[in-house]
Amino acid sequence: MVGMIRALLMAGANRTLVTLWSVEDLATTEFMLSFYTRPIKENKNYEEALRETKLEFIKSKKYSHPYFWFPFVIYSK
Repeated sequence: MVGMIRALLMAGANRTLVTLWSVEDLATTEFMLSFYTRPIKENKNYEEALRETKLEFIKSKKYSHPYFWFPFVIYSK
């Protein structure tokens, strides 16, 4: 996985959001919608958006287990 992250960053990506393990599809869909809404509509930086999205999931009844929110990490230059 590190090779893919490095390749994306060397190819010009400023950052990449990856998971540390396989994730459940529906939870990931909801996570990504919440995550990407923050930088676009609320003008948050990506690190702040990730933190807020994880906190949102922690507080939810449906996705509070770390399995759903913990594996998401940002790598950047």
